[in-house]
Amino acid sequence: MSTATKEMVTLTLPVQIPVERLRHMVEASIATDGSYYWIAHVQKNIRSNMVISDFQPGGKEFAKADAPYDPCHLIPFVSGCSLSISTQDKPDNFHVLNMTIMKKGTAILAEKYPQKFAAMMNGQWDVWDADAWLQCCLFGELKYG
Repeated sequence: MSTATKEMVTLTLPVQIPVERLRHMVEASIATDGSYYWIAHVQKNIRSNMVISDFQPGGKEFAKADAPYDPCHLIPFVSGCSLSISTQDKPDNFHVLNMTIMKKGTAILAEKYPQKFAAMMNGQWDVWDADAWLQCCLFGELKYG
């Protein structure tokens, strides 16, 4: 029996993820029970040339989505807009969630937690996978749960 270590090659490949998939991850982690055990506050940050009604029924951003989402599920996908999220253990310390951060967090999820990333990609994810995704976006790792 050989005791030699097998050499491995790591590849970094581009992956296309539908925006709606990420919207579902935001919805599952923020709007449902997924992450509410550690989230203290969620603030909506929108560009100065926009109003919150842009993200509500009849608004221009609301009309772009494939489903009737809450403004929290639309805001971080618009350039110049974001959500600020604080934790229960540090309620005055806010972490920003926007499209750039979601891309980085998704890459971290793929690298550190490939089973959760696979579940996200094949549509077999649950609120705990969405929670892990959100934590990767905000903290670069799983801190809670």
